[in-house]
Amino acid sequence: MDYADKGCRFAPQCLSCPFPQCVDDRHTGMVCRGTEMRYQEIRRRFTGAGKSTKELATELGISRETVQRALRIR
Repeated sequence: MDYADKGCRFAPQCLSCPFPQCVDDRHTGMVCRGTEMRYQEIRRRFTGAGKSTKELATELGISRETVQRALRIR
């Protein structure tokens, strides 16, 4: 198999990519990665600060449903 490692818009070569999973392999690319990072921050604040979903939603300017979704997905 002949494969030319041309990389992508984030790294000159796949082997030097900073991401643990290829953004082009994900369903929505960087949008999905951004959502994943936001969900990680919500979970961190929920467990670290012990805040309720309502408090987090108000603090972050998002809906309670978004906070609950982030807590369900792990």
